[in-house]
Amino acid sequence: MLDVQIEKSLFAEILAEADSAFPLETGGVLLGWKEPDCDRLIISAAIGPGPDALHRERAFVSDASWQNAELAKIYEASGRRVTYLGDWHTHPNALEAVPSNVDKRCLKKVALSATARCSNPLMIIFAGYPSEWKPRGWLGRVRHRGFLGPHLTLDAVEIVISR
Repeated sequence: MLDVQIEKSLFAEILAEADSAFPLETGGVLLGWKEPDCDRLIISAAIGPGPDALHRERAFVSDASWQNAELAKIYEASGRRVTYLGDWHTHPNALEAVPSNVDKRCLKKVALSATARCSNPLMIIFAGYPSEWKPRGWLGRVRHRGFLGPHLTLDAVEIVISR
């Protein structure tokens, strides 16, 4: 099983964004790298929703152009080591952090996108409400099934909060 490591302070930043947007959905981008020779993703940065993001009770649309500019800055500053790993978002008032059909379509689109350069995108969903968010991570994998076309499978990942 793949695990995802994130520092406590970075995790707290994401939770603060989730709390501030409640009861509306919010989200952002996860950046980092895959550890060589082991099944671990390291999240070293997170980008918020952006100034022109749209937040609704059951939907969220990021400010993609702003996020892409921020991602490019972090990528260059890291010597091109820190890259896009996937996304995070909230499901306010939900009991479980389960991907919706929209979430699944998003993961599939990212996995198939040459521009994203992320064939196995990560999605962390935070279900609940302020001070009681329950995160769960998912890794999307696309399998090509001949004439049936690409099929998305989801694997749960363990989130490890460090320091």
